[in-house]
Amino acid sequence: MACRRALEKKDTHVYKCRYGFTEAISPLYNFGMLTGFLVMGQVVTNEEERGRIADILYKLGLGEEDSRRFAADIKRVNADMVSSYVKIMTVCAQYLTLSHAIPSKKPTIAQSAKKYVYDNYSKKINIKDICENIGCSKSTLITAFKKEFGMTVNNYLTELRLEEAEKLLISGHYSVGQVSYMCGFSDQSYFSKVFTAKYKTPPSEFIKEQR
Repeated sequence: MACRRALEKKDTHVYKCRYGFTEAISPLYNFGMLTGFLVMGQVVTNEEERGRIADILYKLGLGEEDSRRFAADIKRVNADMVSSYVKIMTVCAQYLTLSHAIPSKKPTIAQSAKKYVYDNYSKKINIKDICENIGCSKSTLITAFKKEFGMTVNNYLTELRLEEAEKLLISGHYSVGQVSYMCGFSDQSYFSKVFTAKYKTPPSEFIKEQR
């Protein structure tokens, strides 16, 4: 469940496990493909949490004395320090992702196509370009990509461009026209249309809200 939540957020997810430990998890990517997770866990932030864990262990049959002794050995970290750990872990996960330090296994046709799109989303690319690059037919690519990722290649390309556009708009350094061009949208009007459909606000208003 924590892995799924981190994937939905595309960021570090902090949570309490079933036993009450405070844990955090960050997804790791290689050219846009999930390769694993970075995990921090099994700490408590106060004595109340330690007591709850001891009670859970006792109910599971560990024995009262052993449960208390085990709980007493759990590392306690205050909430501010947990926040600092999470920030450091997030930076590490981002570095591992951006540096492509964790290679995935031999990619499938769909994964190779996804990597090509990830590397070239800012350019004018189409299905034909992708097929020529990875060496497969159009029908094979369309079928494989839909089966593996649950969306079309064009939908993925648009989603990726919009995600990158959001980051650029949040930075506040670029105009709507510049962001549209930098993210591979040849038509600013179309960019505004699809951005508004996804984020429920036009890119120009999005910039104002961020400011």
